[in-house]
Amino acid sequence: MGLRLVMLMLTAALGVAPGDASADPRMSRRGAWSFEVAEQSRCLATLRLPQGDQLMLLGEAGGLGFGTAARDPIVPGSRGRLQMDTGAFDFSPSYQGAIVFLDGHMDSGSVEKLRRARLLRITVNGREIMSANVAGTGLADIVPALVECSKGRRGWWGEGASRRPGSHPRH
Repeated sequence: MGLRLVMLMLTAALGVAPGDASADPRMSRRGAWSFEVAEQSRCLATLRLPQGDQLMLLGEAGGLGFGTAARDPIVPGSRGRLQMDTGAFDFSPSYQGAIVFLDGHMDSGSVEKLRRARLLRITVNGREIMSANVAGTGLADIVPALVECSKGRRGWWGEGASRRPGSHPRH
């Protein structure tokens, strides 16, 4: 995912649509998540949190990544953790300004835990970066929608992502 993911998340955090993203992001059925096909090969869902942070989920080639745009400066660290009331996922965090993200995909077991989660918390070296109560936001619908969209399938979001020739997803 790398730099393209950072730029995609940064533009989402700033509320500006990327140059080749869908012109009109759709809102999820419950109205909490914005959802768009971005860079033609990825699908992005963004949840703006009451405290000003944003949680971003990115579907790419059937895999799922995540990141957060924090309102406060992030002190970089080497150990990231996505804590959920259903489990946890450890990762090596990547950074771009006030964005911390997973540069890769979650394993399928962690994706399922995320789908069922009601509470989320991202920490770096034990310091909280973001916390969110996602109960009632439709996360259980957003996670599989991102995966399906990233596989090129059409749904309530419109046309799915298309794979670019020669692209090899990173897992």
